[in-house]
Amino acid sequence: MKVRIIIICVFMLSCLFFGFRSNFPKINAQKNEIEFPEIIVMGQQAMLGRITFNHAKHAIQGPGGLSPIACVYCHHVEQPLSEAAKNPLHKTVFPADRIITLTAETFKDINTPKVIGCRNCHIRKDATPTVLKEIPQISEGDKITVLTNHNAFHRRCAGCHDQVLKDNPASNAPKSTQCTSCHKKS
Repeated sequence: MKVRIIIICVFMLSCLFFGFRSNFPKINAQKNEIEFPEIIVMGQQAMLGRITFNHAKHAIQGPGGLSPIACVYCHHVEQPLSEAAKNPLHKTVFPADRIITLTAETFKDINTPKVIGCRNCHIRKDATPTVLKEIPQISEGDKITVLTNHNAFHRRCAGCHDQVLKDNPASNAPKSTQCTSCHKKS
């Protein structure tokens, strides 16, 4: 257990050195648990600008203040295959023998498998994922959609935002067509 904490600490320090600190979990040594990142910066190379995603707001408070989003809504590979298979789009879990579903509570447990980043599977179209042999694809009628990071994020984020506004029209969540609400030029 100490070795794992030391490895995580070395990794975290190297991430801090390279300026990626907001995207990685933190170790709370006093509680002997891992804390998820509050802010995640995505889309560094997006034409419309990067996205500063408030992970804590979405995970704890939920969009529009409705209810928290289950971790596996976005981190769909972080659950046992029997659970993932209930959604026909999600056929992959990681690790393959996973028995623990990622929740805010299980995340804190240092024995829970490490969360893999979205881009380990959903990568730019000119790159190769690190976890899968190829970028995931879905069939939509006679059309195949490659779920690159761009496609996967937009489908997930836009779908959720539109649903929140449908369920709660008074919400201050941006519409899926208000791109610059999330994308900001730096």
